[in-house]
Amino acid sequence: MSAKYSSESGIEAFTPFDHRGLHVTTGNDLPGFKIKKDLGLIYGTTVRSRNIGANIGASFKSIIGGELRPLTKNVVNSRNEAVDRMISAALSLGATGVIAFRFDCGSIGEGLTEVCCYGTAVEIQPLEKW
Repeated sequence: MSAKYSSESGIEAFTPFDHRGLHVTTGNDLPGFKIKKDLGLIYGTTVRSRNIGANIGASFKSIIGGELRPLTKNVVNSRNEAVDRMISAALSLGATGVIAFRFDCGSIGEGLTEVCCYGTAVEIQPLEKW
């Protein structure tokens, strides 16, 4: 599992630079690195359901406004799990980087949400300095 940090609300999220040694970017290249080999598409996914308590609490909170912390925590945990699974997939291919990283979320049924992240696993090497 990657390193985590907690925000002021106490909700954990992945640190932006620790992905078990992989360089991960939303870009199509990694500055300072040469892409040696494209290892293909990788993804990580999870499906979550909301519990009845969270739904009731969210209904009341939506009336008065403000952050729906139990639902936010569920989304963050889902994203973290999807990222960890994607990183495991990349490492299993021998990747040293992931480019074109993206998230996708969607409802797949009553109270069910899928969170998927995907990218291209690559083998990279640092560019030589002159």
